[in-house]
Amino acid sequence: MKKTVFMAVCIAFGMAFMASCGNSEKRGGDNFVETVDDDDDDDVDNDSDDNNASLIQLKSEIKAYNAQCPLNLGNGMTVTSAKVLAGECVYYYSVDESQYSIDNFRQNASEMKQNAKSLLTANDAKIFTELIAKTNLDLKYVYVGDTTGEAFEIILSNNELKRLVD
Repeated sequence: MKKTVFMAVCIAFGMAFMASCGNSEKRGGDNFVETVDDDDDDDVDNDSDDNNASLIQLKSEIKAYNAQCPLNLGNGMTVTSAKVLAGECVYYYSVDESQYSIDNFRQNASEMKQNAKSLLTANDAKIFTELIAKTNLDLKYVYVGDTTGEAFEIILSNNELKRLVD
């Protein structure tokens, strides 16, 4: 029986935030989709953005976070990587499709986004949310099915993030 969407979001967001705060340890997994982007053309322009202390801090945190990846969160969710791209901070997840349905994620997109917002205001995640808000980047979570390769995205605009921390 496939787990509920709420459970998936709680596990994925909660564990990812705890890991980024140093409360988790690297756990490898065999069942993940590795997302690789060797094209640096889409990366945030270092010349203009490195003056922003929050962006510099975020890039440093993302680099440290990626050193833990793949991060098996258990219950069929694995963080494969995170990246700062032009206009957004992106977290990539692999989803065990024997436990979760990407179609179910799509059908419950607004609920998942609302749950994400709730989790982003939790004590463990608030510092992360404030940091992203200061960078003027959007926050994107990309969930990729491990067998079909189908993807589902949750995008929180920078304005949405700023409203969460105000």
